[in-house]
Amino acid sequence: MSHPLLAAPIGPALLRLAGPTTVLTVLQIFVAMADIWIIGRLGIDALAGIALVFPVMALMVNSANGGLGGGVASARARALGAGRHDDARALVLHALVLGVAFGSGFTVLAWTAAPAFYRLLGGSGVALERALAFSDLWYGGAIVVWLSCFLAALLRGSGDAATPARIGAITSVVYVPVAGVLALGIGDWSGIGMAGPAIASIAASIGSGLLMARALWSTKQYDRLGFTPALFGIRLQRRLFGEILRVGVMGVLGTLTASTAALLVTGLVGRFGAAALAGYGVGVRLEFMLAPLAFGIGTGLTTLVGVAAGAGDWQRAVRVAWIGGLLAFAVIGVIGWTVALLPEDWSRLFTADAHVIDARADFA
Repeated sequence: MSHPLLAAPIGPALLRLAGPTTVLTVLQIFVAMADIWIIGRLGIDALAGIALVFPVMALMVNSANGGLGGGVASARARALGAGRHDDARALVLHALVLGVAFGSGFTVLAWTAAPAFYRLLGGSGVALERALAFSDLWYGGAIVVWLSCFLAALLRGSGDAATPARIGAITSVVYVPVAGVLALGIGDWSGIGMAGPAIASIAASIGSGLLMARALWSTKQYDRLGFTPALFGIRLQRRLFGEILRVGVMGVLGTLTASTAALLVTGLVGRFGAAALAGYGVGVRLEFMLAPLAFGIGTGLTTLVGVAAGAGDWQRAVRVAWIGGLLAFAVIGVIGWTVALLPEDWSRLFTADAHVIDARADFA
């Protein structure tokens, strides 16, 4: 039987699939702004410290969500579009194995190479201490982040964008006050500083991952697809790993390019002191906030294109890609130009330090 997304009008189908995730990414932009505000209350050294951590942190999250996560969603969608239900069922285990592998790799690298790497970027003194206080804890939970992202991708690849968006919205809303209390304290308790947002972030990933797994194995998913995933009795196959990585690695390359540029500039800016590093950190956050908007629209494209490609309908796949790409260009362009024209107003949302604001304006 033909997949229902093959006959659905492209506009409404894209809105239904991309809409929930795009709304979630808008919410997460505000969460990221709240995050900077919280860290800004800890001082310039804290802002400088998170600027050292952020480029590789963003690389990992964007790779888990949009790069390799996109590969997971695409592989699942192609399998369903082609009617290969056994492959779609087995891809769950393959995705989780990859999530554990990539998460473990980032944890090991962070715990062994991070101090020297942050020094190479210009980190020193209190700023370096703040960076490590956050980094050591956050990367300790890297496996949880990867698994949560891949579980969400599996749901989106099966055509259910609403469930991961709803779960993401709940955990995002809970994260902000928890991170604020842990970092800044409440009442007579002074909080635990940079470790607070790291602990809150990992806790949110654990919660969302458990809820996502519950949804993936739910009766609702069985009714939609006619099968449930299995973790046992499945033979790992190089072919299925290849279906994920063939698309996912290409997606990571774009993220890697942006993160490498941010790392190089961070290293240059770090030579000018904590205030310059903090100002650049506030500015570069915008770029990595806008990328998830493209990801939100791209999640709908991934499913629609994947289903069409799996069914061999390449004309529809190309048409879907053009419509979604132009939509992403328009949305991100409007936001980017607005902030570029008002750099000081953007910076004052997170800090009142004149040196940081001046440094941020120089990067506009």
